[in-house]
Amino acid sequence: MRINLMGCGSVGTQTIAQLVNIVEIDSLHLYDKDIVEPRNKAHRLRLKQSVGMKKVNALKTYLVSNFNFPADKIITHHGDILFTNSHIAGLVIDCFDNPQARNFTTIFNTIHVGFNPIPTGLVHWNENYEVLDNNYSQDPCDKQELYVFISFLASVACISIYDFVTKNIRNNYIVDHNFVKKIC
Repeated sequence: MRINLMGCGSVGTQTIAQLVNIVEIDSLHLYDKDIVEPRNKAHRLRLKQSVGMKKVNALKTYLVSNFNFPADKIITHHGDILFTNSHIAGLVIDCFDNPQARNFTTIFNTIHVGFNPIPTGLVHWNENYEVLDNNYSQDPCDKQELYVFISFLASVACISIYDFVTKNIRNNYIVDHNFVKKIC
């Protein structure tokens, strides 16, 4: 199966790091236009040496070195190429942190994974998915108290993806810091 990870920040990195261990991936396409900043290194699965690197390249390096994932199966896409590529095949995992990019992903076979600072997260397949305009004064991924929540949200996303890959079932979830609720 081809996996397209859109957004290689906190949620995307945690999700794909868990997913590579539970599903067979023929090719992994990583999409992100950002670089790793000093504020990113604490809560993402990256090393200090990744600061200044493109997030897609830092994540590729991490997956190859820590999971022995074959480097030739990882294709990185940096910058605006994402918005010109309307022929994406396979499964799209939307972990973008902005509504403009999320609107783009709704045209594909997509599972959306995101959260707000309350914290409440959503793992939702495309059907009836509505992109919300989330404007926060601080990136919720920068809140140290949410690191464990992000990992938990990524785990729930992997459960839903695994059910899709193995049983062709698309389960949607709401994830709160106190509970997980299946909503379909």
